[in-house]
Amino acid sequence: MYTDVHMNVLIPITDFRKNIFSLTDRLVEDGGEVLIEKDGKTILKVIPVEQTAREQAKKLLSISRKLIGKIKIDHNNDFFRGKKEIRYLRQLGA
Repeated sequence: MYTDVHMNVLIPITDFRKNIFSLTDRLVEDGGEVLIEKDGKTILKVIPVEQTAREQAKKLLSISRKLIGKIKIDHNNDFFRGKKEIRYLRQLGA
């Protein structure tokens, strides 16, 4: 029933629904991809996550610091804008 193609697994949607937990465990162990088909067409591809949420947040923070300068957070953990950001937003018409 399962067709292995270069670390990919092609399965019908009903089998995916029935075996979702064992298939996700297999993804974690082996990597690869699970392709899900319905009516002979591939409708979904399940792949393992390469970055954790923490790593993505660190990357976005470093990008945002480059774009808007130093990010400032007050003692209440609220974001506030510095002079550079206020000037930039005024130029944009905001």
